[in-house]
Amino acid sequence: MNRSRARGQADRIELPVAGDNADEKQVVMQLLDDSGFNALDSGLLETSWKQQPGSPVYCTDLNFAQLKNNINRVHREKLHENRELALQFIFQRDPKAKMDWCQNCVANNRVVFGTELS
Repeated sequence: MNRSRARGQADRIELPVAGDNADEKQVVMQLLDDSGFNALDSGLLETSWKQQPGSPVYCTDLNFAQLKNNINRVHREKLHENRELALQFIFQRDPKAKMDWCQNCVANNRVVFGTELS
């Protein structure tokens, strides 16, 4: 499934980029843009935990407004619990039907991680 989109499309996915070097972040952000995704400078590496598995921005395919809103409401203490809930979703699926359940991962992550879409 290809989720890349041309620049300016409303449903273009925005991805967070964290790092301590502004020039290096710009390179990564340009690579994302060239690949069909927007990039949000989400700060320094010390706050990159906000985009790890279990957060409402991890594997949830958000646009700019949604990503900006959700990255500001991440609770570090909930990450472990959310990761466990997401793993339970995966373990309950038939491994032979990987592509079928894989398409549901984004929707499941949005529910489990408490992602807001407005």
